[in-house]
Amino acid sequence: MFHLDWERASEVLATIVIMSFLVERTLAVVFESKWFVKHFEAAFPSPGYQSWQGPGFRDKDGFENYLWFHVCKNKDLTLKDAQIQIAVDWRHYWEVAGKPECRNRQSCE
Repeated sequence: MFHLDWERASEVLATIVIMSFLVERTLAVVFESKWFVKHFEAAFPSPGYQSWQGPGFRDKDGFENYLWFHVCKNKDLTLKDAQIQIAVDWRHYWEVAGKPECRNRQSCE
């Protein structure tokens, strides 16, 4: 017959509860930190959310259109350079480019 050691089971359960609390608190601290919010928003700007830290998804879309125009129409920027600008730090390159607001990729300047 199966025998359950209640004392050991309660110790294991208490350890699980304590560990989950610590993990939850650690994640809360990380996700609420300004560093995380800044870098997460930079990588994945949310539609409809203009963060207090700077540009949002419309600015990134406009910058992508701006890069497309300069790669495909003007041909004064290589595809590799455009990919690097988006992948590395699009906010920095967006500011260097003069914060272009290119809503229509066919007519960006």
